[in-house]
Amino acid sequence: MSLRSFADGTVVSKAKTMGELARLLEKFGATGQMIGEMDGCATVAFEAQKRRVLIRASLPNPKDEKWSRDGRERLRSPSQRENAIRRETDRIWRVLLMSVKAKMVSVADEVETFEQAFMAHVVMPDGMTVCQHLGSRIADAYATGRTPPLLGAPQ
Repeated sequence: MSLRSFADGTVVSKAKTMGELARLLEKFGATGQMIGEMDGCATVAFEAQKRRVLIRASLPNPKDEKWSRDGRERLRSPSQRENAIRRETDRIWRVLLMSVKAKMVSVADEVETFEQAFMAHVVMPDGMTVCQHLGSRIADAYATGRTPPLLGAPQ
């Protein structure tokens, strides 16, 4: 199984997975949760440990031509196309659930702190996430070679 195919062939609906996410967030003590779809993304937002968290995952674009054909390059009927998009949507929601659950287990079992597990998704006062703020700076550091050695003391 390749990593890309996680939850491939899932029979769990998007609605059921969203319910599981809501219960998971509740169990974790999150408040002010929002689970839904916005701007072509599966979106989970919540407040926990005095932080606002926003996690998004791109959903399949129904206009994308890749949904017109199956894995053998045969043309799909409209219903087959809709079914393929629905299955991929269900799969993305399962992956998102597993990602959030893994982070919460890691925090609960003290493998890492809340900040370490969710930092990239913490929403800053301007509405952008930490990842949105730092992503290009990190990419620039690696592109220019201005990074510390993997092992050894920071300079």
